Amino acid sequence: MLQHLRNMRHGHERHYDGHNPAGSAMVFLLLGGLGLQAILGWLLTTHTFHENALIETVHPILGNALLIAAILHVIGVIISSKLTKQNLAKAMITGQKTKKTPRIDSRAALTAALSIHALPPTFARTYLTTL
Repeated sequence: MLQHLRNMRHGHERHYDGHNPAGSAMVFLLLGGLGLQAILGWLLTTHTFHENALIETVHPILGNALLIAAILHVIGVIISSKLTKQNLAKAMITGQKTKKTPRIDSRAALTAALSIHALPPTFARTYLTTL
């Protein structure tokens, strides 16, 4: 992830089909933080932890930290969108990025693999027609 952030700082970012390393870390941070925030909030409603000083201190701090993380996330999305020339905000909603990475045709790859390994022609013909 640190190498990815260094590359971003220098204006270079490669294309990822899913989240880039910084985005992946942010997903874990936000989801984990929200989960912890929910658990702490629930604990404050229980008889045992209702007035627990530690939880009463950590809960609002974690809430503020999550707000800061969300703001950093938006800033990161804007920067990454500009570097990759992709509308990442739209991709978060639709699940589709505008720029696709080249994919290898599975039939062509399979044909090449079969010809390299010199499988009997009848097996290759039978297998390829079922794809």
